[in-house]
Amino acid sequence: MDEFDLYAYGSLAYDFDAIPEQQPEIEEPARDPHERHPRTRDDAKVSIGAAARPRTAVSPFALLGTVLVFALMFMVVASFMKLSELSAEYVSYANTLEQLNAEGERLKIQYEGAFDLDEVERYAMSELGMIKADGDQITYVRRAAGDQAVILRETEKSSLASTLSAMIDDFLEYFR
Repeated sequence: MDEFDLYAYGSLAYDFDAIPEQQPEIEEPARDPHERHPRTRDDAKVSIGAAARPRTAVSPFALLGTVLVFALMFMVVASFMKLSELSAEYVSYANTLEQLNAEGERLKIQYEGAFDLDEVERYAMSELGMIKADGDQITYVRRAAGDQAVILRETEKSSLASTLSAMIDDFLEYFR
């Protein structure tokens, strides 16, 4: 094999400008300018060089899928909006909680400072004239029975209607 067989000199592309265009000419029949010729549907939509695309039908499943995709996209955007709102609300509540905890600590310190037992004892002895109790003045009371409470209800003869009415009232009272 020659070393010159591997190379090509010049352009190997076709020259389309050198070939004359050969399109068939369509002759239309001569018409009388005064004659009314009804236009047909074929005459109105004839276009040379453009092929008509066949009309494709849209699948109901494709339409349903598209609607579902858009609905899901809307739900995702809405959930991100709600997440953003809740995050801002959480930050607001966290700041409020921090402020309230600081105020609670301040009030606790103020409360403890207000009830100094030595100050209360001094006030009771000097201002109110109280004295400390001796050991023989202190008595303890003990009860054998524990604490109890009794609720009495009036008993009356009840009919089925009044019993049902009372049960419904008790049920509704639970939700009030």
